[in-house]
Amino acid sequence: MSVTGMLAASGVVLSGVEVRRARVGEVAAISAVALSHGIALDRDDLRSGVAACAADDRIGRHLVAMAHGSVVGHAMAVRNAATGFEHTAQLAVSVAPDHQRMGVGSALVGTLKAWAGGVGVRRLVAICDVENAAMRHLLARQGFVCEAPVMLAYRQDGEGVVHACAQFACILG
Repeated sequence: MSVTGMLAASGVVLSGVEVRRARVGEVAAISAVALSHGIALDRDDLRSGVAACAADDRIGRHLVAMAHGSVVGHAMAVRNAATGFEHTAQLAVSVAPDHQRMGVGSALVGTLKAWAGGVGVRRLVAICDVENAAMRHLLARQGFVCEAPVMLAYRQDGEGVVHACAQFACILG
């Protein structure tokens, strides 16, 4: 689906950007977008997740934003036992730096919110680095509110990095 028509009502026009379901063959490009934000995704886990969501839409959904044949954004909402499989899904979003503040993130999150509501998800949660003002702003515009501070630790290039993060949630329907 083209996001141009979807966002025209809000005054945002994205020329040449398409949001659609991710494909297993796009895992390397999705990983590169995440890495542009310092997030090293495990490609095997990502490949398995994209395949599982493609096989059973109730588990979750992975989306990509495409521009000129390239992945410029990725978002996913996935249910799992840790988040309460039936009614809660974990949301993650990455947009390539040269496509930020153009409505790509809003289109990805808006599309996932529509999917989530359609499969019975009542609550989306996202964890965001407290220093990521752009993501906090995107989440707020999409109806998310800050619920709690969270500390995350992950490894990138062999060094441990600890980030102060916060959990945001959006109640659907």
